[in-house]
Amino acid sequence: MYQHLLLTQVANTGETLERDNAMTKAISDNRSSIQEGYLTPNGNKYRFTFEHVNGSWRAYIDKHPSYQHRAKGAHSTHRYTSGSRKYVCWDRPLNTLAEVRAVAHHWARCTDTYISTGRWPRATTRSLIDRFCDVIGW
Repeated sequence: MYQHLLLTQVANTGETLERDNAMTKAISDNRSSIQEGYLTPNGNKYRFTFEHVNGSWRAYIDKHPSYQHRAKGAHSTHRYTSGSRKYVCWDRPLNTLAEVRAVAHHWARCTDTYISTGRWPRATTRSLIDRFCDVIGW
């Protein structure tokens, strides 16, 4: 399995280029699973495994900060379960690695907010989802 860890914000052009080249290589090698780390603006580290499952990409959550005293259930944390693994809750097919990466990073930022406030950022989520959908043409 190809592994690449990104622990810098996307604004760092060199890291973005390196990551995109790595993902392009993974696609050309017909790999169906890629690992990536993400550092949120709050400084929290996440790790995801992006896997192609039933014609769509899925973001499995390998590492995230502790929920501390917050509810940890699937509904509260916006996670689905497959066997013993958790993955990001999303209601549309994700057809590219760029799409699944954007959804995973969005989920991580929302999770940061949930951990610190106890609320999932609904208004922010809607505007971010709208912007995301505009970018990818939904």
